[in-house]
Parts: sequence; structure tokens; C-alpha cells
Amino acid sequence: MRLNLHGFKCAIVLFVLILYGCEDNMKHYDISSDLGGRLVTAMEKDAELKQFVKGIDILGMREDLEKSTFTAFPPTDKAILSFMDKEYGVSDISELPEEEVKKIVRGHIIKDAWSWDQLLRAGRYTSKPTDVGYGKSASWDFKFISIYNAPPYEDYDWRTGRVKKLSRQADYLPIFDYDINNGLKEEEDYTFLFPNSQFTGHNVHDAISTRPNQKALNGYYHVIDRVIPPLGNLEMLLANKEEFSLYYSLLRRFGRYVYDSKATEAQKGEVKDSLFYKTYDDWNLDWVPADKNPYNAYSHWYTEMVVNIATIPHNDALQDFLDRTFFQSGAYASIEEIPSEALHAVVANHLQFSRYLTMGWLRPSDLGFFASGGDELVNLEKGDVFYTDFLNNAVVYGLNRTLEPRAYTSVLRKLSMDTTFTYMLRIMNKNPVATNLMNTQSLRSTVFAPNNQVFRDAGIIFNEDANKFQKYNSDKDKYEDLSDSYMQRIFDNHMLFDIDVTDLTSTQYLKTVNETQRIKIEDGKIKSGGVFEIDEELFVTSLASDESGDNGTFYEVSGLLLPASYSVHNYFMTRDGYSEFRKLLEKAGLIKGSSFGLLSSADTYTVLVPSNDVIEANRDLIPEDEDELRKYLSYYIIPDQELYCYGEVDGEFQTKQEITVSSFEQMNARTDTDGLLKFSNLKGTSSAKVIDDVRYSNLLARDGTIHLIDNLLRAK
Repeated sequence: MRLNLHGFKCAIVLFVLILYGCEDNMKHYDISSDLGGRLVTAMEKDAELKQFVKGIDILGMREDLEKSTFTAFPPTDKAILSFMDKEYGVSDISELPEEEVKKIVRGHIIKDAWSWDQLLRAGRYTSKPTDVGYGKSASWDFKFISIYNAPPYEDYDWRTGRVKKLSRQADYLPIFDYDINNGLKEEEDYTFLFPNSQFTGHNVHDAISTRPNQKALNGYYHVIDRVIPPLGNLEMLLANKEEFSLYYSLLRRFGRYVYDSKATEAQKGEVKDSLFYKTYDDWNLDWVPADKNPYNAYSHWYTEMVVNIATIPHNDALQDFLDRTFFQSGAYASIEEIPSEALHAVVANHLQFSRYLTMGWLRPSDLGFFASGGDELVNLEKGDVFYTDFLNNAVVYGLNRTLEPRAYTSVLRKLSMDTTFTYMLRIMNKNPVATNLMNTQSLRSTVFAPNNQVFRDAGIIFNEDANKFQKYNSDKDKYEDLSDSYMQRIFDNHMLFDIDVTDLTSTQYLKTVNETQRIKIEDGKIKSGGVFEIDEELFVTSLASDESGDNGTFYEVSGLLLPASYSVHNYFMTRDGYSEFRKLLEKAGLIKGSSFGLLSSADTYTVLVPSNDVIEANRDLIPEDEDELRKYLSYYIIPDQELYCYGEVDGEFQTKQEITVSSFEQMNARTDTDGLLKFSNLKGTSSAKVIDDVRYSNLLARDGTIHLIDNLLRAK
């Protein structure tokens, strides 16, 4: 008995040593006693897999597949023979070129040992970081990278007229199960996408696993009923499918190429091709190639988890749309004349960037969820779809119609129909939040649009080679890059959302889209708070023309409303009219260096500043003690509010002055009959009115509004 136990222990130790060479990812692989040997040996004993095993030996892969853990999805001999006869006209895998053998063999193998239950998202564990940390896989991680590395492919660079060779990432194998759509109509969804297949809950792409969970010593194999060619990416499909050639001719205008030094150096042989990977000007389009950076590990993982939606219009449908939109209007005579910036909306509107399968799954029973910009939904019918495909990085639906963007009919339409506005259009295309708001059909808005020359007059140009907006720095005598966020703020400054300005004569203070800026409209002119130097009164912009879309009013302007360059703190430190109030702030320790302490806990403010004369005349009412002074001055700050004259302000507003730990003093504010604001404490014992002085009142800083007032305010 003792001898048998010792022998059993030795066998266990030997088995552990054999497995020691395998990767740590075998921790989820349970070994059973009824295995048919290691993976290739087990498949070799399978009567249905002779062609697949022969392919392994042709490629010399047997030894490598025995060393570590793998999972194979071998097609049956019947499936391989049928595929080869149809695609190549041959009857044995040995007759195929080596690259085609790789597609059949390496394209059906993934690393690590996965039972079918572990392949499913609910039962899988992973060492990759996910939204739920390490451990159980996130629900949208359902694609597995195969060990097939596709060779470079050629792409036409329309800018230079040259052919570029693009390096490739590996292809993926998607696993479809009963939980792929959170339990909703899997069979209907699957058969809509793969009409020539059947949903069984054991599906790999369009194939069915007829015999899953075949165990071997170092992995599993799941027999499938058809060959799955490499899936490729959306870029490759569009480049090769004639029905989508018109759409692709528009899309590729936004493509750029980055030299791939690592892939180039990795090539063997005396002659090396220069390899590139492709990128796009805009994040809305940048996922299309799926091979943006093959050497970024996160790029692989990200492609595994995303399922983008591509709803690509047929050439005939897209041509009809272009005829009705660009050509019948007389704006352009040919596609070549249309600026790329103007075509962005129709290109991007057919690409839905998604991270989750349930967000990116076109349901045949509910197809009305594609937003075309703003609040309008596109209601698709099942008959609108003439083609379906599932790629490495996208679900593709070919449409018999075009999803028409709101940008060509909304208040923004003139930007696309006039080549003098391509700067604004280029910024708009990278600013989806503001653009969607301005496209909202149910609300009327206002656009103040500077043309390209206005930008250039302000020292801002677009550098095509650098693909960047730049501004001239006179001190350095050169142009310097401007950030996308800065340019987006410029765009926002010229947009009034849900405000249709038709009266340009009365005085109005209005917030721009996303509340990035306040502007003043008066006597047919507009003023922005951040564009004037300290001693200037107004930045005047003439309103040259009026051309409107279907949801607002469009004005062409002759000046640029730049983002605010001064903060509340800047004004306090530089304007003499605030000097006495500044001294009080400094005495209370509220201004230190470049910071204003009272403004540190809110995004925007209304600051009330007693004039120098008022402070001088009422010194005896102002506390001397530093702590008391700090508390007293906090009553002049209204956080998270921007109150300005000539509006409709009326109510009680919380100040920064604390009463207890959780409560603050309030003050009353209302617009007087002359349009100026009047403030008073709730006890009614003190009040002050805004002094009508354009240098010191209604001053629009980038983080708030400043008012010079004619009296001291007391909380009690």
C-alpha cells in the first residue's frame, strides 16, 4: 500500500513538471484522466480532422503546438475540402500555397486552453485589465485573437497617388452564445447577421461547433462545420467591395499613413518593404483600419472588446444623396470640388463607434436607434439592409439608403456649402457635443460664423502638413500648434444653443453653447469677454449676412471671438478700479500669488466689488481682524452662478459666507427697471447697485462675471 502511494505521488510530481513549461494561463485548465495525448496527437486520432492535421505538419507547427497551451477550432475534412474546391479548385490541403494553409490552420487556433464554457463571457477568467479589474472578464470581451499573422496589404494613398504597404495585426475569432445580447433574441439577431448559418449557442463566427470540448493534455479543440477565412477589417472590406466604392472614395480623404519602423525592421530577407500603419484625422473614423498601432498591446485588447457599427450606403443611394444635397443646391459642380471637411458629416454618420456589443447590434426587430446628429432618429427597416458581415473591428450592414446628417439642413448647413468656412467646419467635425446640440431640430439656435480669412487675420492658420491649427507667435517669429480643445472653445464661442437671436439692437448678455463664454449683443455688434485688452472697451464684430437653416439663424461675422484670456484674478491684479478691494483680499489672505482663494471650490462665479470710493468712505464698517475680514469678503462671492445685467435675474442666491458648517448666507438679486442688477441682503438692511461702467462692470472673465457696485453689502 505504501509503495503504491509513493508511486502515485511521483506520478503527480512528474505531471506537474511536464506542465511547468506551460504558461501561467493554464490555471483555469482542468486535467482529466481520459485524454488522447497532447493537442496535435489528440486531433490526429480524430477521423474528421485529417486535412487540418496535415496542414499543421506542412507548416512545421507540431512541436510548437506541443510546448504550450492552445485551443483549436479545426474545421472538419468535409468543410475544408468543400472550401478548397470552391475557392481554389483543389482537393487536398497540400496543393495550397503556404499562406493559404496558414489561414486555414493558424487562423483557427488561439493561445491558452479554453473549454467552451470558459470561452463564454460569464465563465471566463483573464489576466487582462478590464473595467471590473483582474479576474472575471468584462461582458463585451468575446473575441479571441488567433495565431495567424496576416501579411501586409496594399493601400492607395490618394494624396500622393502612391501605393502604400500596410502592416497588419492578427485576426480574431468571435464566440457567439446565448448571452451575447444580454439574453435578447439571440437567434433572430444571429441569423440576421449570418443568414446562411444557424444559431445553436455553440457558434464561432458563422460556423457551428458540432463537437465542442474535446480535451487534450495541453488544451482543447472544438470541431466546427466550416472554414472561417481571416475576417479582415473595415478598411479592407471598403477598399475591395465595389458596392461601397463611392463611400470609400469619400472616407479615404481623411486617411494618413505613419511609417512603421518596427514592422519594417522585423522583415527578413535582403529586400525590405517600407511598411506603414494607417490612421485617420478624426477619432470618429480612427478605428476603421483596426491596425492603427500594431505594437500597442492595448490596441489588440481594445479591438477584442469593441464592436463598431458600419452602416455603409450603396453607391446608388449615396450618389442620390450627394445630388440632392451638394449639386442641386448649386454649391458644387462635382465631388472633387467638395472640401473634405464638408463631406465629414456624411462619412462619420455611417460609423457608430461602440464599446459594447449590445449598443452596436443592429436588431432586425428594432432598427430605429441610429442618431443622425441632434435629436433626430433614423428609422431603418429590415429591407434597408442588403448586405451583412462581421469583421475584426465592426459589424457591417450595407444599406439601400443614406443616413442623412442634420448638419446639411440645420443652422450649420452653410458651413458645408461654402468653401470660405472650412476652418469652422474642420473644428466642428472634431466637436461632436456642440455640433449635436446645434443640430437639434426641435430647438432654434444661432451661429456667428467667421470665415477662413477672419482666422488668418487673427494669426490662426491650418497647416495641412502638420494637420494642426497654428497661431503666429510674434515674439518667436514662428507659428505654434494650437490644441484641439482651444479650437473647440473658439467654435463654441460662436454658437448660441436654444437661443435664436433675431433682434440685434437690444442689449443682451447670452451664454454660448456648453456655457463656455458669455457674449454681449448691442446695436448690431457683439462683444466677447475674453477678446479685448485691458484698456479696450469693446471688441466689435459686424454682422454681415443672414443665411439660416431649418432650426435657427446664421450670421457671418467679420471678427473672431477668442476664448477668454483673463480670469477674475487677472482683472483684480491689473485693474486700478479694483485696487482697494484687492488690498482687502490680500490682507485677508485670499489672494496669494496667482490664486484667488475664494474661487477655488466652484467652476464659475459672480463677484461683487465695491468701488474704491465706497471702500474709502466706509472703512469703519469693514472688519480689521483677518478672520472676520475673510468671512466678510466671502459675502461678495456667489459661486456656481453667472449673473449679468440686461437679463431677467430675480431671486435669492447663496454666497460664500458660511453660517454653519452646512449652510451659507444668501442675498437677493434682481434686474432693475434700467436693466442694471440690484443686490440686497435678505434682512433688507443694505443694498447695492451695479455701476454702469464698461471697464469694471459686467466684465466677462473666463471663470466668472465681475460687477462694480455702489455700496457695501452686509449679511445682517
